[in-house]
Amino acid sequence: MKKTTPISDPKAGILVPLLFFILLLSGCAAPYTIGLQKLQEKDPCCEAISELGFDKLHLSQSIGFEVGELSRAYNFETGKSFFAAYELPYYVNTYSIMIRSFMIGDQIDKAYIFFPHVITLDKDYRVVRTFGKESFKLKKTLMGESWGLKYKLEGRIEFEESDMSEKYIIVMTTEEMLLMKSSIETMKLVPLVMPGLVTAMPFGRKETIVPHAPVGRLRLTVTSSSARKGPLKEPLKEVK
Repeated sequence: MKKTTPISDPKAGILVPLLFFILLLSGCAAPYTIGLQKLQEKDPCCEAISELGFDKLHLSQSIGFEVGELSRAYNFETGKSFFAAYELPYYVNTYSIMIRSFMIGDQIDKAYIFFPHVITLDKDYRVVRTFGKESFKLKKTLMGESWGLKYKLEGRIEFEESDMSEKYIIVMTTEEMLLMKSSIETMKLVPLVMPGLVTAMPFGRKETIVPHAPVGRLRLTVTSSSARKGPLKEPLKEVK
């Protein structure tokens, strides 16, 4: 497999200010627009990917984290992005890493979600594998898994003995994903007016479009082969 080195790209991030300006004019949801503004204003943390700093992962570890204003940003070849970077655990047997990104918003019509783009690197910080939009599925969350909106993007990365060259993993997003949106089917509500009461009642289903944001709430879980579950299968729908 051909390997490339994801050096900092000075041209990356040109799209972010333009996208922020367009959304500002269109009156898009405030938290989502603010997230784009924070990414635009954030200075890249480093000039080379080897300088990112990688937190150590361990088997059976589960980490919840947010990407956003308090995160570092970097000009990847795929665009400027907030990110989380980790050193992979030492292992002998196979294991997997589950990455979940949770939908955020007070209402489903104003929701947004961070769409992960994941790369693994070797000891020389060269890309070994890339996991993009085909690797993540849109699902409903399990009971107690998250508060708020009950949707998530979920993907699993398998590590076998043949993948021993992989030393690091980075979770980020791309400028391409920020231009895309996810589609989910939700309940359609219509107003119901009664004497002394105005409420809403369900009336069929509707398609809701959820923009991809540069900020989000995620969870990364490392699972050994003995506890591993099967992959998810529900397809993700996307629109431009």
